[in-house]
Amino acid sequence: MVPERLQQQIDFLLEIDKLKGIVRRSYVMGGARRENTAEHSWHLVMMALVLTEHADQPVDALAVLQMLAVHDLVEIDAGDTYVFDTDGGSSKANGSRPPPIGSSPCCRPTRVPRCGPAGRSSKPATAPRPASPAPSTG
Repeated sequence: MVPERLQQQIDFLLEIDKLKGIVRRSYVMGGARRENTAEHSWHLVMMALVLTEHADQPVDALAVLQMLAVHDLVEIDAGDTYVFDTDGGSSKANGSRPPPIGSSPCCRPTRVPRCGPAGRSSKPATAPRPASPAPSTG
């Protein structure tokens, strides 16, 4: 018998395979066809892996990769929303929203990265604090 958590994780992995079937409005390089969401997500993960070293500030690469890996899972139920959709997705078949990512017990990691503003890690800052204003002598 397969342990319950393992079965949930396997079910989740089978479910996210559906990303391969979600066709986006953007085209692959060369314009031969439109890309699918799995390709899009993979490419973003690769960009982060390659370009992280060029950030002006320290980056919690694991947290970035985790966010990029799941950022489009909602498209399995909602489909792709085009960036230039001025109607705000009004063309969708219905207004129902899929459950929030991570709501299923199978995809809850044992360690969730904590992120602060702009996705930066909430680890203690290493930069010095701004100096206090000089006392008034007036």
